[in-house]
Amino acid sequence: MGKLKNKTFLCLSGGREAICGINILKSLGARIYVFDGDENAPARHHADGFQKVNIYDENEVARILEKIDYRSIEGVVALGTDNPRSVSKAKLLLNKENDN
Repeated sequence: MGKLKNKTFLCLSGGREAICGINILKSLGARIYVFDGDENAPARHHADGFQKVNIYDENEVARILEKIDYRSIEGVVALGTDNPRSVSKAKLLLNKENDN
């Protein structure tokens, strides 16, 4: 596998633009969970898990994370989208505020 074996990441975007980044992370051994507002998001089929969430609403992202078992998530990425508030809120909730 790779350097990210057994690491899990949350991707706050499931658009076509995210597919390449998701595939690269997966090729390094990572597991990827995708949140996106479109239940037919193109990247959904490349992820290990998917949740329909408005990724531009940081409070909705936090509510969904609180409902699921997110303890295994080790990082948050936004690929092909600009939603810094949701990424920041998710990282704080996951206690990853010091990650780069």
